[in-house]
Amino acid sequence: MPKLSEYITALESNGALHHGALLSDEYKKIALNAFVNTNETKISKKDFKENGAQYSLVRDEQGKIFAIYNPGKKQGIANGAFGIIKIAQNIETNEWCLVKIQKIKKQGNNLPGFIDKIHAEKKFVNKAQILHGYQQRMSVEKNTFISYIFMAEVPGLAVIDAIHPERGFAKSQGENLTDLQRLVILKNALARLNELRQNNIIHRDLSPQNIFIDEDLQVHFIDWGAAAESDMQGFCNDFPPQLGALRRKIRYANGYDFITLLDTLSELNVLDNPEIRGEILRMRNQCGDNKKGYNSIDLTSLINSTQNLIDQYCSKQQKMSI
Repeated sequence: MPKLSEYITALESNGALHHGALLSDEYKKIALNAFVNTNETKISKKDFKENGAQYSLVRDEQGKIFAIYNPGKKQGIANGAFGIIKIAQNIETNEWCLVKIQKIKKQGNNLPGFIDKIHAEKKFVNKAQILHGYQQRMSVEKNTFISYIFMAEVPGLAVIDAIHPERGFAKSQGENLTDLQRLVILKNALARLNELRQNNIIHRDLSPQNIFIDEDLQVHFIDWGAAAESDMQGFCNDFPPQLGALRRKIRYANGYDFITLLDTLSELNVLDNPEIRGEILRMRNQCGDNKKGYNSIDLTSLINSTQNLIDQYCSKQQKMSI
């Protein structure tokens, strides 16, 4: 899976960036004018090239124009069964963002259900306060429905890369992340999860490729295609189809996201701190993991405990520096 930094580095090295922008001022004017007298929402990369850079242009529903970087048809930040996430840029503000592109061929009556799914995902991206733009269109030529969900953040590195001593944020020292950095990542991940809970959102797909960490160790979640809305107790009635016959027997709560998040972080040795591991495991056991239901949990106490450990580490470091 390519990293965001690799895309930016590639663009810089091949001379495709113009003061941080995909388009030079001249080509920006051409791009803006190209949409003036047309109802088209997309200009293909084959019709718009500069210095060998590969990108297409999309105008969202609000009239904002984005350049989408296309290094290859199958390359993206993340790939799923229904879509691909790529890097994009608002050509007027030069703001980098992510775009999830989803396509489906029209076959029988399958289209309305697919469009409903797209609109539901858009709603969750909006509730997560990262919606930057949206567009949908029907390609008559290919008999295909296409949607673009622009998410207003470029969130650093996938968690597996961010904590790797040779690829991550500690690579200049060639070392693993410190205990303090791991605690900060844990606290920020739990805080982000708690924000979703307060908005009655269950992400349901917190796999390693969907958890990103930036250089400030803030945690971001991407790809909201499996998200669902919960009730005030954290339960919902919408389940992924792969559960088959079990669908009616499972109740989701924010405990489901909690378990999958901890499993991901545990596999990557983020939870090595012995002082916090016991409390994490205790709370994990309270969630339930028996394919019958996941109890809703209060994350506040675990966030506070993690913050107390962070404060203790900072206090020790200050004393050692005196």
